[in-house]
Amino acid sequence: MVPLSIIVLLLMPAVRMKQCPYCGKILRQDESECRHCGRELPINMVQCPNCKKFVPEKPYCIECNKGL
Repeated sequence: MVPLSIIVLLLMPAVRMKQCPYCGKILRQDESECRHCGRELPINMVQCPNCKKFVPEKPYCIECNKGL
């Protein structure tokens, strides 16, 4: 018989995590402020391969609206 905790983990959607650069605690990817130390997290910037502008890391470019 499979333990209930394993079944629950398999059914949960995948949650992306990141580490706070200030205190090192693990946070959800969508958090903009660390719930442990209270500091605002820096925005990750990437270069859009289409328009070549630096934009916040999102599934799409906020300048040309194409996928990143």
